[in-house]
Amino acid sequence: MFRRIKVRYFSGWISIGIPTIIFLLIFPAAPIFIMSFTGGQIATWLAVLLFISFFIAALVVSVVTYPFILSLDERLSKNRFFEIELSENQLFWQSKIRRLQIDFTKTYYAEIRCGPTPTTYGFHSSIEIATINKEHKDKIVELHISNVDIEKVYEIFTPALFINQNAIKPREGLYGYILDGENEEHLHFYYDLLAALYRTRENNINYQIFNKFPWEHKPAPKNNRIEVLNYNNLDYTTQQWLKTLESEVISSPTDMIRLTPDYLFGKSYSFYYIFPITAIKSIEVCEISCPDAPSSYSLKINKNKEYEFDWDYPIGDIQKVLEAQYTIMYISMKINRKRKIQRGV
Repeated sequence: MFRRIKVRYFSGWISIGIPTIIFLLIFPAAPIFIMSFTGGQIATWLAVLLFISFFIAALVVSVVTYPFILSLDERLSKNRFFEIELSENQLFWQSKIRRLQIDFTKTYYAEIRCGPTPTTYGFHSSIEIATINKEHKDKIVELHISNVDIEKVYEIFTPALFINQNAIKPREGLYGYILDGENEEHLHFYYDLLAALYRTRENNINYQIFNKFPWEHKPAPKNNRIEVLNYNNLDYTTQQWLKTLESEVISSPTDMIRLTPDYLFGKSYSFYYIFPITAIKSIEVCEISCPDAPSSYSLKINKNKEYEFDWDYPIGDIQKVLEAQYTIMYISMKINRKRKIQRGV
């Protein structure tokens, strides 16, 4: 099998780079320039007001100009054509002056998206594929296509749960190569690529981690009570129970938290927090902003409830990030399923 097609390219430099530059020129560059021009001789309250005003102005200008920048990128993309090729287990594409490739017989990353709402002739779909270099994504390529048959997508790549139902379009700011779903050659290329990804799915780190989770399992913990235990004062029976839980772990996004099919448990200071999945009411990722440090993220369990637990959300390591994402997805599915049962749906 060998396919070669010529497709348009939607640039990330225009759709992402220019809006970022516009924002940074207004904030913080403009207020810093004004303060340096005045020699820093400005009242504190006025400096704070200046920064807040320019921050709001940067947001307004970015929102107003973004549709025009995307329209510019769309017009330019009509004259930007590149060739992409698919062999049995390899994808080739042209990136400016370089010819790049991904070998599906080696470890790689791929995420398939399709949906969420259909157009007149089908669904929008996108595929992100990348090589893995030292636990990080490298050589990333994004392909988009509209008007695909979602049932055929599910037929080629199972299970359907692996397919992300939120496919962002280039018009919404995601760069990449644009295939024409009304072009039979492009459509066959897309379906053949899906088939190649399914055939080599065991090499896809995204699928490897997804496949660790027992998605159809119905949680059945021995009790539905949240346990908070001082791990410096555990009796023998409790220690054995914790060892049993450790042996059943299916995901460990960080050093402090573990997931089994029935429990989420982790350490915080001198305590073990053990949540039966049936007792979890909510799970969400919250941003933590610090004035003098980059933003970090925390995952909150049972936010604002009697037992609230949060842990650092991993950043960088692709495997840990994926484990965290699928841990959230697994627990959220169980919470939603429980709510539907309670409502009699």
